[in-house]
Amino acid sequence: MLKRIIDGHWGLVPGLQKLAIDNCIEAYNLLQGVISQLFREIATHRPGQLSTVGLGTFVDPRNGGGKLNGRTTEDIVRVMSIDGANYLYYKAFPIDVAIVRGTTADMNGNVTLEKEALTLETLAIAMAERNSSDIVIAQVERFSEFNTLNSHQVKIPGVMVDCVVVAQQTHHWQTFASPITRHFPVNCAWLRVPLRRCL
Repeated sequence: MLKRIIDGHWGLVPGLQKLAIDNCIEAYNLLQGVISQLFREIATHRPGQLSTVGLGTFVDPRNGGGKLNGRTTEDIVRVMSIDGANYLYYKAFPIDVAIVRGTTADMNGNVTLEKEALTLETLAIAMAERNSSDIVIAQVERFSEFNTLNSHQVKIPGVMVDCVVVAQQTHHWQTFASPITRHFPVNCAWLRVPLRRCL
């Protein structure tokens, strides 16, 4: 069911690493920041992103174009010259299904992220998917009744969400390093601890 992965960080997905190494899927490693920006480009139906970020690195097509194995043949990054300066052009791509994570969802599909350690490009992913093919699944910790969420905490509007899945706590860790049953307020900026306790 999996044909291609375009990722910015493979370190925490050993199963997918094996598929890439074994040549079972097409696999690209792009820069995480570029991927974040690409979600916005996809959301607005732009053809891709121009950037100097990545020139001369592993994503530069003159150095492999981010391809990780022999099965990966399509060039999704190319060098473009504009007014005498080189840029990398990162081609936009459709997204078939988006899975985003939040803390609370109401019955309208509005999603908050109050206990999440990182919010990053969650909204941009939902927007990119909404404008690609229309299946956005939100994994959350809990449900709330209609119209009971604080609107200032809603980070993904219900109009962007097609399906909400309430995950068991064993599948909804706050971070990869956090124990399953604990929520650490410092991870989501609810409070700050003295620096000396972190050393």
